[in-house]
Amino acid sequence: MRPTANAAIPSSLVRRLTASCSILLVVMFSPIQLMAQPTYKVLYNFTGGADGAVPYATVILDNAGNLFGTAESGGSSGKGTVFQLSPSQGGWTFNLVYTFTGGTDGAKPVGGVIVDATGNLYGTTSAGGGFCQCGTVYKLTPSQTGWTFQVLHSFQGGSDGTSPAASLAFNGSRLAGTTTGGGRYSRGTAFTLPIAGGQDFVYSLNGINGNQPWSSLYAGIIGTSYLGGRDGVGNVFVLSGNQIRPMHAFHLGTALGDHPLGNLIADSSNNLYGTTSQGGVGGRGTVYKMKPGNGRFVYGFSLVHSFSGPDGDYSDAGLVLDASGNLYGTTAFGGADAGYAGTVFKLTPGAKNKWTETLLHSFTGGSDGANPYGGLAIDGAGNLYGTAIGGGTSGKGVIFQTTP
Repeated sequence: MRPTANAAIPSSLVRRLTASCSILLVVMFSPIQLMAQPTYKVLYNFTGGADGAVPYATVILDNAGNLFGTAESGGSSGKGTVFQLSPSQGGWTFNLVYTFTGGTDGAKPVGGVIVDATGNLYGTTSAGGGFCQCGTVYKLTPSQTGWTFQVLHSFQGGSDGTSPAASLAFNGSRLAGTTTGGGRYSRGTAFTLPIAGGQDFVYSLNGINGNQPWSSLYAGIIGTSYLGGRDGVGNVFVLSGNQIRPMHAFHLGTALGDHPLGNLIADSSNNLYGTTSQGGVGGRGTVYKMKPGNGRFVYGFSLVHSFSGPDGDYSDAGLVLDASGNLYGTTAFGGADAGYAGTVFKLTPGAKNKWTETLLHSFTGGSDGANPYGGLAIDGAGNLYGTAIGGGTSGKGVIFQTTP
């Protein structure tokens, strides 16, 4: 779970952060392969100074192979940064794109950034802004002399929402996003906003159709909420017309898991894949598949994988797909290492919807990083890139690369 200024941290995460590191091994519920020599390296260590600290969101890739992302804290004002990591002569060069001041520009960018065809970056902050420290939507425009920052929207904490904690998505000529709080029923919102800025269009979650959406909106219209639904343990929803319609409600005690936090992704057959942070057969969260049905919002759900601890625990990020249909993701906790500081995993499809998990990396909590809350980015060669909020040489988080 990603903490923000105005949204409560679930007690389940507090228990995980304060619990003893003594973990009992449990029975694995799907096949697992441990790579003998996984390829993993740290590309950058955050210092907690001007560069930033605690990168919650994943990085993205532009067409030139540059990585862009956000750090939730640090920077010259301690309110977070936007950064660029560029490949150069066999290594990587870190460049600071923007430092938040905590004023009208915003603070605490928990969500990442997205990039358009001309290289403009768009993102959200969970705090700061011109009204109530309720967050902002911003744009960064590149030029030969640097980057120009522009606030596209400041949240007012009322009907328009408060504390956006996810990356944005493109929805035609508009930006689409979510807020974890505010709205007509104080359960969060989904919104669209003209790319040029201006008045947003707000969809309020009411509990039944969702509550506390921490995810981005797939295709600008489909998202997940951490709470809400009949059992109050999360659901999948879609923006339809001027309404939010529930597509699926998660239930306690089922194999599919509960409390989804991550983004959704689709394959070439329009199947959607997502994660839950808790529940499932192993009790540590799941990966699930949504298969399109005959009805407009009817989907068939199936279990892809259930985490049990040593193979991962608390997956709160979205997934990425490669050209062969393999899924890749992270868990914020768990792993085969005693540090129990998270994993990078691969899921390979087989016959009759049977998937095989491969652990690509188990974080130690040391120099390799700790607790990857963000998802992954994948390049054309199949290299995976991500962030971890802790560990590294300064204990302020890392940017890493792993190759399956």
